[in-house]
This record gives sequence, C-alpha cells and structure tokens, in this order.
Amino acid sequence: MWRQRVSQVHLATVLGVTQGAISKKVHGERPWFASELLDVARTLNVHVSALLSGLDDDDPGGPAAAVSLPRLDSNQQPFDHWSVDVA
Repeated sequence: MWRQRVSQVHLATVLGVTQGAISKKVHGERPWFASELLDVARTLNVHVSALLSGLDDDDPGGPAAAVSLPRLDSNQQPFDHWSVDVA
C-alpha cells in the first residue's frame, strides 16, 4: 500500500467497509476474506500471492517458524507427546 500510495481509506472504499475495518485487517485483528484479497490485489496491481508472503511454511519468517513441533512418524499421534498428570 505504501509503495503504491494507496490509503486505508481508499481500500475501505474499494471493499465497501470502514477505514477502521481495514486497519484491523492490516494489523491482523480481523481476518481477510478471499474476495477482499482479490480486490486488494487488483487495486494494488499485484498478484494475490504477494499479499500472502510470510505465510508459507518454507518462509523462515512465517508462522511455522514461531512454533517448533516434534516431527511425527506415520504411527505417532499428537497426543503421544503430551502427558497429563491425573493425581
């Protein structure tokens, strides 16, 4: 948005929502709908995948980097790694 000089107000007009709603979406406080992402991509003249960068499992900055989970083989279940103290 910054590079294209597109304001939150302009995006709000394009999407038919308030500027406050756009702010919450941009800051991750509200989810984006696929149709909204398509409209934003058209407005910014970019491919929709450019809006999703950082969400890739292979991306070192993506959500997969935030949580380290044990690698499971085909016979293990997630609850095999948890222990519950039933005292």
